[in-house]
Amino acid sequence: MKKSVIFVGLVFSLILLNGVLASEYSTCIRGCVINTQTSINDCISEFTTCSENAKIQLNDCSYYFGKNKTACIKDARNVLTKCNTDKKTCLKNIDSSVNRCKKKCSYIGKNITCEKGKYDAGEVFLNKCDRCECNANRKISCKTTEYCNFASFDIPKESCESNNGLFQKLCAGSIMSTKCTQEVYCQCGGKLNLSCGEDLICLYDFYLNKNRKGQFAQEWVRLAEYKKLGNVGICVKKPQLISCGNGICDNICDNENCSLAETSYNCAQDCK
Repeated sequence: MKKSVIFVGLVFSLILLNGVLASEYSTCIRGCVINTQTSINDCISEFTTCSENAKIQLNDCSYYFGKNKTACIKDARNVLTKCNTDKKTCLKNIDSSVNRCKKKCSYIGKNITCEKGKYDAGEVFLNKCDRCECNANRKISCKTTEYCNFASFDIPKESCESNNGLFQKLCAGSIMSTKCTQEVYCQCGGKLNLSCGEDLICLYDFYLNKNRKGQFAQEWVRLAEYKKLGNVGICVKKPQLISCGNGICDNICDNENCSLAETSYNCAQDCK
């Protein structure tokens, strides 16, 4: 009789536990959906404004003549193209984020961790230039980001040049076959000892198009006079990290948003 009572108690406990986990899972999924819709609305709003401003800029080109008008139209169209491209990237990242969020919900109650409990299954974290995830098999997978997770490197030309930086596209190759990026960067370091200014970091470990390896890194050139620059970096803005300086490397991303995660690049005092 006593064993039967214990067995019934265990069964009841398991049913109760499964009910609690099912409720937590449902709540988690609802949270993913709500956050996703908010992100989509923010994304659409931001890049709709971006496109509208580009169209205004394009209309203003009618006030110019000759080469100035051509240059104005080209610049406005480039801005419009970038707005549309960035919008697609934003929506794609949101789609990836909601899938990862739902995946993380499925780990509730399973107690799966990586690196001896340091990371929970589904958690995404930064490690230098790598974006890593703790998987269900208790192993960590990583992927290198192009700009070490930095997003703000659109330094104005005036600010760049006044701080002894070089404002131009990243160009590499021989004098007969030089290739340049579409984007313009404020460049630092290299043989000319270029600098960025306050509240900026000279980032050398960026992996543009997953191509910047070995000797290629030593072939950046100054386009105007084809002068080799050596191993230049690009100037990036320091993120506002409230937790930086607390002695703990807070490198875990918050719902796919890694802008506040710390690394040895943006918070060297906490992350060695």
